[in-house]
Amino acid sequence: SVEHFSLNSGSYSVRDTKGNVYKIATIERFSNYRDIVQFTIEKETAEYYQFKIADTYEEGDVVYTAGNAHGEGVVFRKGSLTSFTYEPVNGQWKDIRYTAPASPGNSGGPLLNLKGEVVGIITQKSSNENLNYAFPIREFIAFQKKNAEFYVHQLAEVESLQRLRYN
Repeated sequence: SVEHFSLNSGSYSVRDTKGNVYKIATIERFSNYRDIVQFTIEKETAEYYQFKIADTYEEGDVVYTAGNAHGEGVVFRKGSLTSFTYEPVNGQWKDIRYTAPASPGNSGGPLLNLKGEVVGIITQKSSNENLNYAFPIREFIAFQKKNAEFYVHQLAEVESLQRLRYN
């Protein structure tokens, strides 16, 4: 049931760099398949920096991860956009692969170009933090606000110990 997947139970909040905590007011976009959520908070956000969206990005571009790496404050780390790779379940889009280090705390943060424009949303890091993945910002923009996506992945064993995946 949809209630099983409800993430906004009224107890989720975000904290700004000054330590102020604000309750999440509305979920605008959600997809656990794409690993994204867009929400509003119970505060006017005009005073916060508004990132611009990159029109284009390609292999070889310089990129920066931005985020609260390891919970020790916001840092920017440099690398390059190395390639695009199909998402592993259905190949519906190509994730961005890049070399800028990403750590716990970077997830959900922006992947930026030299102009400070967003090219992607940081989603996954490699074990050595140097070949990482971002969800392309163009795919995020194309994902409509009126939709929500739920994805369940299960593994089952059937006769002869054969394993089947159900999505």
